[in-house]
Amino acid sequence: MIILIGTGHVFDLSNAINRVFDKKLPDVVCVELDKQRYNAIMIKQNNPDAFKQSRRNLPFIYRLLARFQDNMASEYGVSAGDEMLAAINYARSHQIPVEFIDMNAQQLFTKMWRSMPFIEKFRLLFSGFGGLFVSKKRVEEELKNFQNDFDSYIEKIGE
Repeated sequence: MIILIGTGHVFDLSNAINRVFDKKLPDVVCVELDKQRYNAIMIKQNNPDAFKQSRRNLPFIYRLLARFQDNMASEYGVSAGDEMLAAINYARSHQIPVEFIDMNAQQLFTKMWRSMPFIEKFRLLFSGFGGLFVSKKRVEEELKNFQNDFDSYIEKIGE
């Protein structure tokens, strides 16, 4: 049986994830990361200066969106990706295999960026800058909207 656990990269979900694992006793833990992003998370944790240096090589918009995640995560008292590390640490402490099941995010983002029309690139950049000023309250309002009307929210994202 496959069990999917929906998470958010900016929320403190470590304890909830551990409880699900304790209850379900998985044979393997899959995380929505590619090896490159896993390595970046580990560098960020173990050597913040090297992480900052390595981030300079990323495309500007990619860094902008990552900064939004980092800002939101700090609002919730966590680091972006902590829930991924919680899953990995749980698996390792229980001798459960870990699989990284995401495509290389940088390559995917670069391919997406190249195929986007100019207006979509502009919207993404505008949203990225706007994201630097989003408050925790605004995020929680959006979460309520999402929970109240999932279908129309997904439709808006599609647009």
